[in-house]
Formats: sequence, C-alpha cells, structure tokens
Amino acid sequence: MSDRAWTIPESINVECKKYFTPALIQNGLRFFKLSRVSISFKKGTPETYYIVSGIVRDDRTHETKIVYKKRLEGTEEGPLSSNCDCHHWKEHGHCGHVVALFLTYHVQQYIEAEGLGSPDYDNDSGLPPIVINSSFGVNVGEYGTIITGPHQLIGAPAAPTYSSLQYLLHNKKVVPFPMPENFRGKLQIYLSADEKVRFKYKGSLSDDNKLFSEVSLFENLYLFNWKNGVVFHLPSDLKILIQRIRLNPYTYTINDVIANVMELNLYSLVDLHIENVPMEDIKVVTPKCRVTLAPAEKKGLLHANLEFFDEAEILVSPPEFFSHFTFNHGILAHFKKKQDAYEFVMAVADSLKHGNDGYKKFIVSANKKVKAQQLITELQKSRETVTYDQMSKVLCRYDNNVVK
Repeated sequence: MSDRAWTIPESINVECKKYFTPALIQNGLRFFKLSRVSISFKKGTPETYYIVSGIVRDDRTHETKIVYKKRLEGTEEGPLSSNCDCHHWKEHGHCGHVVALFLTYHVQQYIEAEGLGSPDYDNDSGLPPIVINSSFGVNVGEYGTIITGPHQLIGAPAAPTYSSLQYLLHNKKVVPFPMPENFRGKLQIYLSADEKVRFKYKGSLSDDNKLFSEVSLFENLYLFNWKNGVVFHLPSDLKILIQRIRLNPYTYTINDVIANVMELNLYSLVDLHIENVPMEDIKVVTPKCRVTLAPAEKKGLLHANLEFFDEAEILVSPPEFFSHFTFNHGILAHFKKKQDAYEFVMAVADSLKHGNDGYKKFIVSANKKVKAQQLITELQKSRETVTYDQMSKVLCRYDNNVVK
C-alpha cells in the first residue's frame, strides 16, 4: 500500500481541526506525506496527557514539541501547547511543523489502537510488514540480509541517516532508532551453494538464548532486531567479516567465509550453518590422496590424475588449497610460462617450510595474492599429514587435466 492510497482517518482529521487552521493543516500534511517527520520521544496517552518531541525536515531540521493535557479541555489556556525553533512558530500559535508532528503521533497511535502495533500482535507471516510511508516507519524487503545504506530501507526519504528514521517493527509498532548496545550473543551465518548469505541472531544466556530471524545488518555497523527494536554495535573483527561479504556478494564462497571466520577467530561471535546444518554437526572427513599416472595423448608425456576419497572409497572434493593451485582455472594459469609457475610452487613450499612469504614476489595480480596468502595461512594453522617436500613434488606434477 502506498502513501497515496492511504488517507488520514476521519477521527484524526476531526481532532486536528480542533487546534489548527485549514492552511496550517495543509502545510503540516505536506511534511507528513513526504516522510519528513521523525519522533524521538513520546510519553503518555491521548486519554490523559502526552508529550511528544521530534524533528521535522524543511529548509533545515527543526526541533518540535507538543504537550497535551486533557484536564485543560474547555479552559482558556487549552489542552494543547507546542514549541518549535522555526520563525513561523509563536508563543500563542502553532506552525506547520507542529501539525506534522501532531499528525504523525496520532496516526501511529491509531495503528497501535487497531491492534497492529501492540506487543501482543503476532505477525506470523515471516515477512516484514508493509510500509505506508516512513512517518510510520521504514523496514526491509526481506529479513536476514545486509543493508548497504539507510537509503535502501523501504520508505526512506531522500538523504536519510539511520538515526533520523522511524522503524516499523515486525509487530507493526513504530520506534525511533535506539541507542546501540554492545554486541552480545551470536550472529548465525547461513551458507548455501545456491543462495546468497543469510543471517539470524541468537541471544545470549541473559536473553534466554532466543533465536531471531527478523534481523538486518546495517552495512558492517549495526545488527538491527526487527522483533524488539534492539540495535547492537558490531565488534571490530566481525565488522571485517561482514565488510568482506558485503563487498563480494557474488564471489564470496562458503570456503571463503569459513576461512575468514578461522582467520579472525570469530567462533565466540559466529555460528556457521551450511545448507541449514550447523557446522559442528557436519561429519569431518579425513580424505586420502591417490595419484594415477597414465600415458597422455601426446607422445612422451604422462597424464596425472589426483583424486581424494574417503574411507568408503567415495570421491570427495579436494581441499581448496590443492584445487586452487592448478593450471586450468587456478592460480598457476596466472603465469605466462609453466617454468614460472613451477618456480612459484617451489617458493610456496619453501614459504610453508620456513615461514617466509617469498612466494608473493611471483604474483602480479593483487586479488590472487590475497587468495593465495589466505589459503597458505589456513594451511599453516591446520595440521596436515603431508610433508612439505611431498607437497612440492605433487604440486609440480599438476597440469591442465590434473583435477577432474
């Protein structure tokens, strides 16, 4: 439903006409429909009294406040008073910014009174609620993803900031951007070969270990919980991981995420799920390696086939380190001459053996250098049974048809 298809309820129109002139109402309605209003504080209810303050974006940002006291109805003073820092506001009058704040508050109250924004309202669709306009709160098209900026939030006005917006929670309650808290609990990352990375949040023990799928990552800055409106600062190392995923949405593989979690030592902050199975529940296979030699089509050459298989003799994918160090689509194809590639492999073996990084001087491409360094670091941290000398001999046999 768009804001053009949504009209102000008649009960709110009647209430508005009690305190403002038609010209002021039209002016305030303009700010309201353009989503220029953000409520930063509200207290009380229309049945007794309420205090509401917020900002209205016009030629500049104006700070506006309204106070309603029901007990003053029928008195000379009147129940509604206001304040605004614009030059149109006067002590015994109002301005269009006051009307816009009044409308926004009462529309939000109307939605909650209809049962759509109460804590008891249960949105069991699994989908974010529909945004009418950002005065009712912004939200997202789908949960569990990375938002690249506040402009990507549905219903956001031009040039928004996270702190200036209202947020439409899963139960349709509207809240301002809260003060971010220190991160606690765990970020659950769901990896699949066919779908993009998804996220959920598991609360800490003090939060009863509740699992929330209604979350978004605001860039690599915040985790926003659409269920309860809580916002967490992301820890510095977790920011690095999210930034890498964010900047490489189509090229970041499952192995990349696992390697980075290990590199950044994020196991206390992150739970990994692969094809919806927790990583700790996935059976670990220690593959065996088999090298098969056969005559090649070209006379005088041999065809080498390197295979990895489990205890049941079932073929498994080779460790990424080995599959990356190939000629076909791997890093060895980066070199113009095979002799240069072989020298690079020997430099890698030497680097692994002596802990140096001499192999880097052979790689021109920056992204290939980063990938190679990542894999070598991962290998150094793991406990491989193959010796460095054996590895260099096997790698030097690699040719176009080694990995199938």
